[in-house]
Amino acid sequence: MGLESSERINRIALHPTNSDIAYVAALGSLWSPNSERGVFRTRDGGLSWQRVLFVDETTGATDIKMDPSNPDKLFAGMWQFRRWHYNFKSGGPGSGMYVTLDGGKTWTERTEEDGLPKGELGRMAFSIPVANPDRVYALVEAKKSALLRSDDGGLQDNGSWRGPTEVWVPAGIRNLHWQEVGFGDGFDTIPDPENARAGYVMSQGGFLLRYDLDKGLQKMIRPAPHDPEIDLRFNWNAGFEQDPFEPATIYYGSQFMHKSTDRGLSWSVLSDDLTSNDPEM
Repeated sequence: MGLESSERINRIALHPTNSDIAYVAALGSLWSPNSERGVFRTRDGGLSWQRVLFVDETTGATDIKMDPSNPDKLFAGMWQFRRWHYNFKSGGPGSGMYVTLDGGKTWTERTEEDGLPKGELGRMAFSIPVANPDRVYALVEAKKSALLRSDDGGLQDNGSWRGPTEVWVPAGIRNLHWQEVGFGDGFDTIPDPENARAGYVMSQGGFLLRYDLDKGLQKMIRPAPHDPEIDLRFNWNAGFEQDPFEPATIYYGSQFMHKSTDRGLSWSVLSDDLTSNDPEM
């Protein structure tokens, strides 16, 4: 079916409803560098192949697993390795864990900040329970090898999303009914009480946006410093609240309490610095 120069194919992931789509984790040559390695995808039942994930000519793909509830979400393990007649090296800077949410068009690498072991990694494999696709197990070779578990699925840098409470189809609410309305590490996503197609989204470090799908609007409304001598300091997940009595009024927290009565177009400051303001902290 192709990929003659890959030499070793360790894992295949098949699309559950489209028999023309499959993914291949190709290890590549054991004894020498080669380019036909990494993750390949076919959309025509194997007549042609496209390489969708590649690191370098000494790094191959050890595993490719598909989310049983979402065929566009896949986990891939990349492994840098090399054998000589006198030695074998497993692991290196090319090794890594990757996740795609769009069927292999783009990939995001997971790192020690996401919970992986520190240092250079080696071979890895994944398992996703059919009964609970948000749970992912990863066996990772490292200086301190580990069996890892995620209970929120590759979830990081996944933006902010909106979806319906119900739909008129027998299958219920599906992935296609969800729409991204923000970017980065998605935190609070709050609809406007007077217009469900508009609202607020927040991402890491205090970035706050207002969106309006009817107007095609996405506007940054993060408060600006009220004093040019002061830099505003926001938590990674800053405090945000909508007034329950005044639909246009919102509150936001840096080291100060901020208030807007016009949905973020302008802000006033309600407090002094509420922190210790200790630079060492």
